[in-house]
Amino acid sequence: PQLSSPVGIGANERVALDDFVQSVTRHSGSIEQLDYYNQDINAVFTYLQEHRMPSPKKLPQRIQSLESLGCLTFLLKDAQVGLVCFKGSKLYHLYVGDCRQLAIEAEQHEPVMRQLGKHAAATWTRNGQVYVLTVEGDTTDLDSLL
Repeated sequence: PQLSSPVGIGANERVALDDFVQSVTRHSGSIEQLDYYNQDINAVFTYLQEHRMPSPKKLPQRIQSLESLGCLTFLLKDAQVGLVCFKGSKLYHLYVGDCRQLAIEAEQHEPVMRQLGKHAAATWTRNGQVYVLTVEGDTTDLDSLL
């Protein structure tokens, strides 16, 4: 994973991506309740799909090995967002959004790490989706999962 800002994307996309990352990172510190609780990750993905919300198409293997807690769906500036919560050594939040709804066009396959206050975030895009993995801690708490 890289540290700092993504390369190869335009200025407008960088603003859209940075805004999304900062918004969901702030959100991760205020989650009180999930919409759906299930330890079966496939059931969580099905719930998101049935509610027509972004659902991860493919996850890094190490993230898949974490215990699923459930999910939450919400709108962020008219963009649909799916959130999957995982439990490992810490609590991890994986946000998934549609790149078109968020005005992000470029693919950024390699995760980009950022420290935003007391939270760390790893961001990548793939197959028209943007992913943001957050944790309360620092970027080393994410390294082992990506």
